This record gives sequence, structure tokens and C-alpha cells, in this order.
Amino acid sequence: MESAENHINMKKVQDVYYTCFLSYFFISLMLLVVGYLGYSTIIVNSGFYFALSMILYAMMFIGVKVNSYEFTKKYPYGIGKLHFIFFSLVAVGISFASAIIISISVGGMARGALTYVDSIAVIAHVIAIVFNEMLRRYLEQASVRLSYKRFLKHSRETWVGLMVLVVAIACIILRQLGVVNIEYIGSICISVVILITSVIFLKLAFDGLTDYRSVKPKEVQKVIGSMPDITEIKEIKTRSIGYEMYELDLALVVDGAFTVKKAELLEKSIKEKIKEYLPNIKIVMVDFT
Repeated sequence: MESAENHINMKKVQDVYYTCFLSYFFISLMLLVVGYLGYSTIIVNSGFYFALSMILYAMMFIGVKVNSYEFTKKYPYGIGKLHFIFFSLVAVGISFASAIIISISVGGMARGALTYVDSIAVIAHVIAIVFNEMLRRYLEQASVRLSYKRFLKHSRETWVGLMVLVVAIACIILRQLGVVNIEYIGSICISVVILITSVIFLKLAFDGLTDYRSVKPKEVQKVIGSMPDITEIKEIKTRSIGYEMYELDLALVVDGAFTVKKAELLEKSIKEKIKEYLPNIKIVMVDFT
């Protein structure tokens, strides 16, 4: 068995996430400013969606960076789960803002209120589409160049952002052509997408808080199951101690005639093998019975 993760340059992975963060920061800021100055709920909502994506990549960047740190005496168990809590609060905040925009949109439809948009809004969305497409290709190339399959998954997720932008442009153009309330309808649709995305992010954060996405016992069994001197794997427990960082607790049954010295050597061998093939496991606790 060979660990592919060990051959990945994690510094370059950080750089890719940082580039994605900056790209989404630019897109969200541009759309939020244009939407605010143009009194357009649909443009502001587009900006909110990309702000949510920006926060996601910021969390990815921080997570990968923290994973590269060695645990210190001050923080022997890592950074805990604060990032999951922060992530949840941000997702709730953006969901709340999007829900407010739904309320404003419904109210605007009821009053027959008008919004001000112009060609600058269309240009801003076209620029955002170009950046979104460039980012998709960049992630695809990075997944091949760095052998990091997660980037390929991220590249496929950019289609949601593309759909948000296309819907926004269509609604803006139709509004300028005189279609009543179309921008409010489009704004509500994008708000629903943001709410669904926020729920997905909240689930990911909840999975981290509850250790649902911890390393599965079968993965550990594959690594140490064939090691000599281990007669039975009695218990395997894992828990999250940071972004994609885990602690592993093992209860193993060995030969009753095992000496203390031999147990120490076996424990060292187990820890080295676990960290080699499962690098996300940062702490290994072994109990022999």
C-alpha cells in the first residue's frame, strides 16, 4: 500500500486554494458593490453566493495550512473544532442575509417597486463568468499537475456559480426589456440556491463537530491488520481535532507473553505506519491488552 498524499506538495495545494479565495473575493466584492450602487437585489444576491464560496476556500486554505503544522506543547491536541463553529456561524449569517433579500423581493413584487440596473451590471456578470470559467480550468489543471483529486471535484462545483450568473444576467436583461418583477423572481431563486448551499455547508460543519467524517475503521484495519504480533483489533475510535485532522485510539490484543520493550517497539511501528498511510491522523494512542 502506498500513500498518495505523501507525494503531494501541500504548499502548492495551499497556493491553489489561496488563488481560488482571491478570485472569489474579487467576484463577490465586484457584484456586491455594483448591486449596492445599482439598488439591485439580484446582483447583491449573486455577490452573496460568491462570498459564501470565498469563505469555503478560505476555510480550505486555513485547514491545509494548519495540517502542515506540528503539534506543540501548548496545543498538543491541535486546534480543536473552532473552525467548524466559525464556518457554521458564517453560513448561518449569509443564509439570514439571503432570507432578508427574499423578504425584500417579495415586498417589492407586492408594491410593484422598480429597481435601477444598467449595462454595468451585465458587464460585471460577464466578467464574473469569465473568472468563474478560468477558475474551473485552473482547478482541473491543478488536479492533474498536483495529483490532488479534490480539485477536480471543486472544478465541477463551479457550474452552480455559472448558473447563478446566467440567471442573473437573463433577469437583468429581461427587466430592462420591461418584464415586470423578473429581477425579484430571479433574486428569490438565487436566494433559494444560497440557502441550500448554506445548509450543505452546515451539514459539513456538523459532520466535523460530530466526527461523522472521521477516518473509517476499515481504513485503519487495512493498514495494521496484517502486522505481526497483533492477534486481534479490539477497538478503533477516531475523532476530529481540526480541519481534516484526526486522533486515533486503538485497543489491540497481543500475545500474553509480550514484553514491555517489545510492546514499545510495536507501538512505535504502528504509529509510523498509520502516519505514513493515513497522514490526516495526527495523534495515535495505542492500548495493548
